[in-house]
Amino acid sequence: MGSLTYGGEDLQEENPDITIINGHTGTVWLIGETFKLGVEAKGKDLADLNVGIIGARGAIGRTTTNLLVEMGVKNFVLHEINPKVAQGLERRKARLERKPNMKVTMSSSKENRKEAFDNVDIVISSASARAPFIEGESLAKRTIVIDDSQPPSMSREEAEKGEVALLWPIGNISHDVERDFNYGVLGEFGCAIETVLLASTNTEGINYTPNGRVDVDKIKRFDVIAKRFGITVAVPQSFGIPVSLDMVKGTQVK
Repeated sequence: MGSLTYGGEDLQEENPDITIINGHTGTVWLIGETFKLGVEAKGKDLADLNVGIIGARGAIGRTTTNLLVEMGVKNFVLHEINPKVAQGLERRKARLERKPNMKVTMSSSKENRKEAFDNVDIVISSASARAPFIEGESLAKRTIVIDDSQPPSMSREEAEKGEVALLWPIGNISHDVERDFNYGVLGEFGCAIETVLLASTNTEGINYTPNGRVDVDKIKRFDVIAKRFGITVAVPQSFGIPVSLDMVKGTQVK
């Protein structure tokens, strides 16, 4: 919905009396918090990590990349599953490489994704596909995959086959929140957290405006508010099942 309405801006203009959110801010923030869990488990310096971004030209992939750059990540593999969309990766690569000591490579097909992702420590996917497409054999063992895609980019079966840790970015809300159905996760998705925070901040008199295109400044403001309201990253998990990160410690195994 966000990509069809300029991040909710079109809907907001048509409905000025209600607040429209697209969930991107809460989602990217939660990806960042999940990424921190992965970095801790890996035990490597941020500057030495190799990070793959699938869906790199989308709003979530682009902003996640910018957030990780600010954290100190220097090595990226940018990937798009749609070759037509991938044509814009050259410009994205050029902008990133203007920053000191930045190394960026690109891939846009199944074949060169396998080669490009061979030495990646952490993969973050926010791609749109009809079915899971990441194969376990395309990644080194002990890789961490943070999958924000729905439908998922990777199945549990492929994760187990490839001996990788598959994580979904899920958070915990400190307040009692009633909902009409079970999402099938041990916590809440980022878009739900953003909705709850919006409602909470409105009652607290905090000026929080999440609509529009997501950027790192919005993530930083969201981080302050989330911590004030006790929002945390949930137990490492995917498909509603806890995932141990002990398996990813040590050197990547090809």
